[in-house]
Amino acid sequence: MPDLLQIETFLEVSRCLSFAEASRRLGLPRSTVTARVGALEARLNCRLLHRTTRTVSLTEEGRAYAARCAEAIDVLRQAEDDLALPSAPSGTIRLSVPLDFPKKQLARCLAGFCRQYPAVALEVDVSDVPVDFLKDNIDVALRGGAPGASDLVARRIGAARMALFSGSPEDLRGEGLDHRFLFDPTGSHPRGNYEAPPVRTRNFELAKALAREMGGLVFLPEATCIDDEEAGRLFRLPGGDRPDDLPLFLVLPTRKHVPMRVRTFVDYLASELSRSGT
Repeated sequence: MPDLLQIETFLEVSRCLSFAEASRRLGLPRSTVTARVGALEARLNCRLLHRTTRTVSLTEEGRAYAARCAEAIDVLRQAEDDLALPSAPSGTIRLSVPLDFPKKQLARCLAGFCRQYPAVALEVDVSDVPVDFLKDNIDVALRGGAPGASDLVARRIGAARMALFSGSPEDLRGEGLDHRFLFDPTGSHPRGNYEAPPVRTRNFELAKALAREMGGLVFLPEATCIDDEEAGRLFRLPGGDRPDDLPLFLVLPTRKHVPMRVRTFVDYLASELSRSGT
C-alpha cells in the first residue's frame, strides 16, 4: 500500500533537490525527511535520488516516479477541492512574475484577490529566470512576449501598449531625432534613421535608465513608465513608429488536475488585467 506521507515528502525533495530546503518547506526535521525518502526507496527497492555531500539529483527512475506521483496527488487534491464550496477556495498558490511587470498594478490585483478569497495564501516569485514548474513548485506564471515552452498551457489575457519615450525633453521639440540612440527591448525593428545602440538589453528597467543617462530613445510599455513620466524622468514622443503591443500570458504547466484555487486565481487575474487594459 502506498505511503502518502513518504510520497509527498519525496516530491518536495524532488522539486527543490535539497533535503534541507524540503524540510524547511514541510516544517519537518531534516532527519524525518531523510528517513521517509529512505523508507520509500527501500519499499520500492529502487534508488530515486543521487546524493552527494553537496548535491541531490533525481535518478531516471526517480524522475519518472515523481512525474506519475505528482499527477496522482493532483487528482486527489482536485477531488478534495471540488467538494469544497465554489466560493471558498483555500490553500497556497505560487506565482511567478517577470521583473518588469508593473508592481503597483500587480499589488492591486493580488490585494483584491486576497480580500475576496481570504483562505488562499499567495507566494510570489519575481524573476526573469525561466520557470521549471515542477522543480520550482510554481502553479502559474505571468509572462510577456512569449509564453515559453510549447508543452505549457498559455492563456493570452491582454497586451501591453508600447510607446516611444526619451530621457531628454529636447526630443519633444524634434531636435536630433534622426541620429539618437534607440534602445528597443522588444527586439522589433522600427523604421527611421536610428543609429545602432551601443548597449543592447531586453530589460525594461535598464532600458529606461539608459535612456535617462544617455538621452536616447526607447520603446517601452506605457504602464511601466507612468511614474517616470509624472516625475519628469521620461518624455513620451507623439506619433512616430510604434512596435506591436506586447502580449501578456498566464501560463500553467498542464490543463489536467488544476486545483480550484488556481483556476479561480487565473480567472480573477485574467479579468482584472484585461479590464485594466494591460
